[in-house]
Amino acid sequence: MIGGRSFVSAIIFRLGPSGEWLGWPIPLILSIFSGVYYPISTLPPALQIVAKLMPPCYIFQSMRIILSTGSFSTDLYVNLLISTSLAVVFLLATYKVFIITYHYNLKTGAIARFNAEAL
Repeated sequence: MIGGRSFVSAIIFRLGPSGEWLGWPIPLILSIFSGVYYPISTLPPALQIVAKLMPPCYIFQSMRIILSTGSFSTDLYVNLLISTSLAVVFLLATYKVFIITYHYNLKTGAIARFNAEAL
């Protein structure tokens, strides 16, 4: 998930090295809702709604159908279109968050402090 990495990078960029601890648990939590380990249908109904907002959910759902039936389902192209659309929307949104964070860091001088801490 490119958008997720950009968002985590923006968080670390904004908070500095102290925000690095957020970079590790976020992908783990997102993978639960993506259907990596088990089908989305096993989640409670409220969490299924959250999962349907995640692009990998549709990919893993399609792969499970292909592996269980041995053939392509009719929903494959629809799932790929939904997944691609969501991925583009999230990529654009995280790009915007990263650019806002970058400009904020330039304005406040946080970039210089962030680099000075590494020395």
